[in-house]
Amino acid sequence: MSCSANAEANGHFHNGLAVLESLPESAQRDRQELILQTTLGMSFIASAGFGSPDVERAFRRARLLCQDVGDTPDLIPVLWGTWRFHEVRAELDTAGELAQQLHELARLQQDVGALLPACRAVGQTAFWFGEFETTRRQLEQAIVMYQPDLHRLHTLQFGQDPGVAVRNFL
Repeated sequence: MSCSANAEANGHFHNGLAVLESLPESAQRDRQELILQTTLGMSFIASAGFGSPDVERAFRRARLLCQDVGDTPDLIPVLWGTWRFHEVRAELDTAGELAQQLHELARLQQDVGALLPACRAVGQTAFWFGEFETTRRQLEQAIVMYQPDLHRLHTLQFGQDPGVAVRNFL
């Protein structure tokens, strides 16, 4: 694993964060850190797994930065990464709360690109609670929204092709 591109990327992200720490506090600095923390969280997912404490740490910091910066579109991948962390660790009450927050935020933004992973989060979490009607409804809604050409970047942003992941779980 130490020779993998993800391990190298993690090192670069940490170097970038160290450089940012040397800069004076500002909204621009926080915005740059938000981008690095979110990307680092996704990189840790790829290199260490969804349940890694490093994943939770990066997304927790990114979530605080979202509050400071006030940038709700950036909160979508942060909530999604945090949801996945808690879901794979079977911390289902927390995962359920995060899935609902993600869904509400995506709905308020009226953004299909954000609603797709939100429906997945709600549906997948409902499955673990034995709420199979909610599971089916949410995951089928995600399938209807999914357009491979439009959602290709989701594979990079969320680490999985949403159409494949939703169909697989359904």
